[in-house]
Amino acid sequence: MKRSSILAILSLCLLAGCGGQQSTPNSSLTAPAVAKAASPSRAELDEAALSQELDVRRRAYVELFLQGVSVFDPDGERCQIVAASTLCTQTLHGCRNEEQSHGSGGDHSWDFVSFGYDIDELAFEDDGEDWPAASLLLSETDECSQGYCAMQAASQLFEDGCHELKAVRAMAAQCALKQPGCSAAPEQCKGFDTCLATACEDAAENPWSDELEAEVEQLSDAACSNCGTETVMRCTVVHADACAPRAATVCTYLGDAAGLSGYTHVVDGPDGAKLVVFETE
Repeated sequence: MKRSSILAILSLCLLAGCGGQQSTPNSSLTAPAVAKAASPSRAELDEAALSQELDVRRRAYVELFLQGVSVFDPDGERCQIVAASTLCTQTLHGCRNEEQSHGSGGDHSWDFVSFGYDIDELAFEDDGEDWPAASLLLSETDECSQGYCAMQAASQLFEDGCHELKAVRAMAAQCALKQPGCSAAPEQCKGFDTCLATACEDAAENPWSDELEAEVEQLSDAACSNCGTETVMRCTVVHADACAPRAATVCTYLGDAAGLSGYTHVVDGPDGAKLVVFETE
């Protein structure tokens, strides 16, 4: 679909009164601005009509995303003009902000864009408070802690895989050879399983023998070889409306499939990617 057709879809939706606004396109903007005019208020529209309008807008946002439209440069200035209109004499700004959460398993961070008319109220430092109301996610990142991952992997080895550890099996073999009637092939001896259980208990209580420590460290490092920074969500601001005011992002979801359950509008994107659409209220 051509970009002109995409903008036409969005314009038609807005001209029809989506969100209670009537619009006149402004050629200086990537997406059309909207001027307040006499039209039915959201309260006067029934739920079905609102749902239909929202669906039209969302489909238009996805088409804009697929065409590479972006009204906010995530690598540009922290605060940028995302829409301006002479019709309502308003300029809508967007400012990039960051919030972080620190835990024993690693760090979790969010970049988001806060939208508004007063640029001085949009840029703020992460202080644990809620995001401004008109904010949309720009990216979400998980950073794994190598030390914590290795510790968890080692704990898992002792809980679920202790009987497979070579150092533990060697200790169990020595124990089995001391049992009556066991002179060779200790793992085939009757008392080996009992010796193995005892060796696992001893290893869990004292895992610091040279052979055991080296083996556990090697296996833990291998289990955490992919531990690093992972981008869970990457978003593009595809539309901003200075008069409504409204902004929308389309995000490529890169996380675990189970994490998609919390989102209300997910569509299939190119190459099997999942796209999530967000819109300011």
